[in-house]
Amino acid sequence: MTVANDGDHLEIIGIYLDVIPPFEGGCLPSGRLRQTQVILEPGSRTTLIIDGYPGDPLPGDNNVTFRCANPILANGLNYTWILVADAHGDDLAYSCSAGRLLTLDCGNNLAHDDEDPSDNRLARAFPKVRLP
Repeated sequence: MTVANDGDHLEIIGIYLDVIPPFEGGCLPSGRLRQTQVILEPGSRTTLIIDGYPGDPLPGDNNVTFRCANPILANGLNYTWILVADAHGDDLAYSCSAGRLLTLDCGNNLAHDDEDPSDNRLARAFPKVRLP
């Protein structure tokens, strides 16, 4: 994931990444995959690699390993990824803790931090579980 500072001053940015697995099939990963802060100069960007989570069978391979205990039940269903960039890194403790990134409370607090709230939070449905 790439994070950028679109502002005109040095910025601390909190980065929070949650994943919601398909409801069926006992799939992993699940929950908070990454929680960190970066300090960026104006106009700069950085790329973070997501790798490893509790139970990851291949930590350190620079990939997220997806697996389901019962893939037949999850076949055709998506994981949901939610990524937040929190200007000032100040919304974690109260409104944007693990499992709360899509809440109205988290969204409202993120929107108060900068002039462009449209790029503070992103949710994507991928990948889709497919049987081999």
